[in-house]
Amino acid sequence: MTGEERYELTFRKEILWSLAASVNGAYIRYEQRNTIDGQNETNPIVADNNETFSKKHEIILSRTHSELDVIEERLKELQKRINELEAQEDATIGA
Repeated sequence: MTGEERYELTFRKEILWSLAASVNGAYIRYEQRNTIDGQNETNPIVADNNETFSKKHEIILSRTHSELDVIEERLKELQKRINELEAQEDATIGA
């Protein structure tokens, strides 16, 4: 791998790390607002939050763009899910 390729991979990792941190934060805020026990791993919200957190570790360990593609796709799915939950919450509050 050339220096430029390493740079591109590292740069992409940083971008995905930021996405993972943002999604993780959204899940944490949602859990807090809804008094969800973050230790209850049978709760799908908690399971998604834990998965989001673990994706940060996977990002660090990844060595190829294809590995990052899989992580990015899953993070976007998790982001969509929390965005939908927040939208439902907002609609309920506004109703």
